[in-house]
Amino acid sequence: MSMDFSFIGETVNESTALPKMFFTDPAIFEFEKERLFKDDWVAVARIDQLSNPGDYITYDLLGDTIIVACDKNGTINAFSNVCLHRACSIAEGAGQKKNLFTCPYHKWTYELDGKLRGSPNMEQATQFNNDLALPSLAVEIWQGWVFVHAGDNPDPLAPTLTEFSEKLAPWNLSDLKIAGVLTFDSPWNWKVLLENFMESYHHMGHTKSP
Repeated sequence: MSMDFSFIGETVNESTALPKMFFTDPAIFEFEKERLFKDDWVAVARIDQLSNPGDYITYDLLGDTIIVACDKNGTINAFSNVCLHRACSIAEGAGQKKNLFTCPYHKWTYELDGKLRGSPNMEQATQFNNDLALPSLAVEIWQGWVFVHAGDNPDPLAPTLTEFSEKLAPWNLSDLKIAGVLTFDSPWNWKVLLENFMESYHHMGHTKSP
């Protein structure tokens, strides 16, 4: 899919809002999911949510649900939340697992890094491969944020954020802890929210009249 950006002006005074289709066309949204979200690093958690072995969260990565978990060695892993047997979700929400995820459908079990541990009644299956694992995602920690990448062999995240690391250094962002989580129902195109946070034009409406 090719995109035509000829409508963008060369100066600020020539700039315009994105055409309507960028907010309503399903084909454009699919393009964005593949090129912007599933082929780039996405922040999914803070490290303090996954500080102990067995801590985990689930995350909806644009329709693909994943598990992000801390294993017994303290390593953060991200992998598919879909059982290899009959595609049932093996975890919900967030919590703590002692050492295994168990699929509620047929009790297949997975280790905290997504490797298959057990598959009941499959011991005698001659064509069954026990050396299986849930599809995994790359994981990188930056300033206390846990990022995942769904693509193959992604470039490291940290080198691309060197300038931000320097600017944020005085605030010790990596040492911050979550005090609470607020969830907002946001039934609109993701760019609506992004554009409102990028500009301060609407703040003028809150100034007091003389």
